[in-house]
Amino acid sequence: MTSVRTLVVIAVLASVAAGGALLAACDQSGTEAAPPDAAGQDAITFDGPTPFEASPGDAGGSSDAGDGSLGTPAFGSVDFSQFLNGGGALTAAFYVTQDLPPADPNCTAMGVDAGDAGACAVTVCSAPGDAGAKDAAVEAGPLTVPNAGTLTVTGGAFGDAGVLVAPAKGGGYFYNTTTPIFAAGDTLGVSASGGNVPAFSVKRVVAPSTIVLSWTQPAGDAGGLVIPTGQDLTVSWTGGVSGARVVFKATAFPTNQTAQVACQWDATAGQGTVPAAALASLAAGSSVAGAASWFQQTGLTFDAGPWPVAITAETLSATAVHFQ
Repeated sequence: MTSVRTLVVIAVLASVAAGGALLAACDQSGTEAAPPDAAGQDAITFDGPTPFEASPGDAGGSSDAGDGSLGTPAFGSVDFSQFLNGGGALTAAFYVTQDLPPADPNCTAMGVDAGDAGACAVTVCSAPGDAGAKDAAVEAGPLTVPNAGTLTVTGGAFGDAGVLVAPAKGGGYFYNTTTPIFAAGDTLGVSASGGNVPAFSVKRVVAPSTIVLSWTQPAGDAGGLVIPTGQDLTVSWTGGVSGARVVFKATAFPTNQTAQVACQWDATAGQGTVPAAALASLAAGSSVAGAASWFQQTGLTFDAGPWPVAITAETLSATAVHFQ
């Protein structure tokens, strides 16, 4: 029988998509794209400096998106993600922000300074008291997501010849494997034939190695890890590389709530501190089940017309914990 502890880890791993686009898999050629939750975006989008270098110049497409969205805030993401010793996936999506749904009224988000060039984002969502928010989303109608035509993906499991990944009718992209999608040091490439989003030539990112992360905390009753929420938590890691960032997430499920803390640091720092002010949302004087997850992420950003696009790659690790 699958334990509650295992289910918690699986649930959190499934929510750790680093690219920020929430995609529902259909098959290996594409996917329907679901609108991202605004508060959830805050949990994985960090303010302040980033170690990623923007590629010089234009992405190779025209400056007009061709759909009247020129000048409208927009963004895109392409993410190579895999589980430690497990399968992997490519997810990609492009959004015009004026079409995104409003923030979930049941969620609150805030940023917390983690010091030493680090930053944390805290998101707390309570169970909805009524179906009002859901009804509003239904009344707003389906989200139409732009696409960049067919993506050509190379490197890793995609090989030198590459694999063509077409968008689903909702505009999103999804390709998954049951084996690792890359090995550390693989050069992963993405180019696009163009659609609502202008075509862009191949952009490449080097897949990162898996970091080994640790923190010193007492063992729980069942030998599990316990994270006190009334004091700062210092995490340390080995394997960080220049130009990458380390992301650490802690997720808890207090009564009628879901709370998440997500922090990032320069990967070469070797350690980072999660402030008690951020951890406080994870437990309130009692032991609360949850999970911690972490990864090293490499990436770059570039412009495809009015769309700034981020390409990222990471391998996810996680463990069940209790917060108190």
